[in-house]
Amino acid sequence: MASTVGCIADQEAVDCKYNSLKQEKKMKKYFLLKKDGKIFFELPEEWKILSNAVYDEKAQKPSITQMINSSLMNPIGSPPLKERIRAADHIVILVDDFTRPTPKKEMLSCLMGQLDEIGVNHKNIQIIFAIATHRPVLESEVETVIPRDLLKEIRWSNHDCHSTDLVSVGNLPSGVELKINRAVAEADFRIAIGSLLPHLGAGFGGGSKLILPGVSSYETIKEHHFRFMLDPGTSLGNISTNLFLRDLIGGAKLAKLDFLINALYDLGCKVSGFVAGDLEKAYFSGAEKSYEEMGVKVKEDADLSIVSLYPYDEGPQIFKSVLPAIMLTKLGGTVILVGDMQTGKPFETLLEIFDKAKAVLGDKPIEVVQKYIDERKPIIPNTPLDFNYGIILAALYLTRASVIMVSKTVSAKDAARLGFKSESSIDQAIKLMYQKNPHAKVNILPAGGLIVPIKEGGGSLVNFMN
Repeated sequence: MASTVGCIADQEAVDCKYNSLKQEKKMKKYFLLKKDGKIFFELPEEWKILSNAVYDEKAQKPSITQMINSSLMNPIGSPPLKERIRAADHIVILVDDFTRPTPKKEMLSCLMGQLDEIGVNHKNIQIIFAIATHRPVLESEVETVIPRDLLKEIRWSNHDCHSTDLVSVGNLPSGVELKINRAVAEADFRIAIGSLLPHLGAGFGGGSKLILPGVSSYETIKEHHFRFMLDPGTSLGNISTNLFLRDLIGGAKLAKLDFLINALYDLGCKVSGFVAGDLEKAYFSGAEKSYEEMGVKVKEDADLSIVSLYPYDEGPQIFKSVLPAIMLTKLGGTVILVGDMQTGKPFETLLEIFDKAKAVLGDKPIEVVQKYIDERKPIIPNTPLDFNYGIILAALYLTRASVIMVSKTVSAKDAARLGFKSESSIDQAIKLMYQKNPHAKVNILPAGGLIVPIKEGGGSLVNFMN
């Protein structure tokens, strides 16, 4: 072994050593997740695995419908819906968009069953997709979650954050004015359906996020997000000292969010349960369960983290998988990012915005980002806020570690436009890293968007530059 290390500069010798490990089967097999299964790969036995965020694949759970109905019959901090809703009430159901894996069809079906038992007229029910600044939900997508017969009776729409018909409902705890969708403000009862997943700003998504940013104005979202983006409490998994989250909850109270139903997940992105009920009590109960389920404890930073894009593959959402991996990697380390992004308009828009951002950020990205945040200004004006958010995240994090992308749908040229390097296969990327460090310390993150990095001794790793 000493001779191999001694000639590390000799690429041919290292290649020979790596190939010998494969031939002698001195490689261990691991996997990453993708939408339709797993991506298997092998690592040298000489590498030390610091963490492998796997999950219990054999765990038996009730059916999704059983879990939803159980949560609705036993809400947290709230009486059941049948004790709170009148047959004549006008109901607004807020639903998250298709960047989340939320089992919308099952959740809406169970909820509609309860509303039918109460006797609510379908004409008094409106579904609003709480898309914030994301792309609109397509009619073809809606048809996958709302049965055709119900579509004839129930109104549905996408929230428009730029609408001139938004309603002011007061000021957030931070002082930012909250303007929301008029239909939400004027409803008799408001229900939010979403997923409780790790979130770089709120700690965990779901809950009050269906109001802010979900059905809020662009100006409200911009002022809120930029105000708390670099606050020390703004981090994955933090729900105790998070001012970003405090404003979200304050906004949900102002909007009078009456009831929430949130899906919980395991590290394999399989639904592990649901919480329903009060916007605070149910959310915090679910967040605590999710923290225990998705927390990845680390003793030291890795030389290399290997991560899947799953479950995010659209536009700037991919950074929700990339950044937790970078947080677990030492300064100057490397992340191998594996997965196929959705192509089409969101992808092309992302590339175009990143091209423009490079000219704005120049050779001092962190300083420029700080300036724009202080001034509450998007990096690229007149573009979706979530794309600007992606620019800021990339500018802050890609100075800490390099990212090698392995994807069938993203070319090397396009990967470079996003600030990533590129390799043709995961094996080639691993071989490259072995050449650099035959004794690397490694993290394996089968689904990057589902983890909460936790320092040894407790506490989530703080987001952004802290």
